[in-house]
Amino acid sequence: MRVGTFIQFNGEPYEVVESSHMKMGRGKAVMRTKLRHLVSGNTLENTFKANDKIEEANLSRSKASFLYTDDSSAHFMDQTSFEQFFIDKKALGDKVKFLKDGLLVDVMLIDGTPVTVQIPKKIEYTVTEAPPGVKGDTATNVFKTVTLENGLELRAPLFINKDDKIIVNTDTGDYVERAS
Repeated sequence: MRVGTFIQFNGEPYEVVESSHMKMGRGKAVMRTKLRHLVSGNTLENTFKANDKIEEANLSRSKASFLYTDDSSAHFMDQTSFEQFFIDKKALGDKVKFLKDGLLVDVMLIDGTPVTVQIPKKIEYTVTEAPPGVKGDTATNVFKTVTLENGLELRAPLFINKDDKIIVNTDTGDYVERAS
């Protein structure tokens, strides 16, 4: 039960948003999870015991590219049929902030209807704003806040400048490395 896994729970499709494995003293191990319903976007917390049977959600997948967002939804284009469709931002959750023009994603479909997307674990972005680093402030790992091409702000090392390309971990939202 990893983060990003799609499961069938109480007859409904859910995505695992958070999970942590816990071992109680003399008791059995349990898995605490936070699940997001794929259709409604509602979340719930549940604890699974070691002997609980969990089945994978019955989803089909296809490739699509991100086009744009509006007030309530994100718009995509299917890579095979070139049809445009949208998914409610609430159903996408935190993934919305990592979307950028042309990003290829895996679309999860239930009965041919798109319900959510899976984004890559690492995505390359261009830095659009970066304040200058303070000279002499390099004795330890010092970070500054930079703005990326999609408007996302994150902390990056002092040596990152405007127009640099960096790689961001979409699970944590952290700077990973400078792109080559």
